[in-house]
Amino acid sequence: MKPTDNSLHTVYTFWVRATASDGGSTGILGSYTLHVGCTADTVTYSDDPAALVTQYIYVGQALTSAYTFNPPLSTKPYCVNLNNEIMNPDGATWTGTAKLTPQTA
Repeated sequence: MKPTDNSLHTVYTFWVRATASDGGSTGILGSYTLHVGCTADTVTYSDDPAALVTQYIYVGQALTSAYTFNPPLSTKPYCVNLNNEIMNPDGATWTGTAKLTPQTA
């Protein structure tokens, strides 16, 4: 099986019917799964080894670049991290009292 568009990040599930040339017997084999691109089953992310998981700031200390987030690493080099969002542990949007802003290049 070859996808007609290999630029899509998707999963294909398919079966194969085998037919004998004599006698007409058939059999259905499968299911088979083809993962193309960066699907949830083919790529995982982990912290960059250089990432700081805790940063201490003193009261009154300047907060410019107080915490620089190193983007996570992907198990597939072609699965590029496009977006990082600050989240609460339950997956909801950040509700903490600290103001978190993205750093611009």
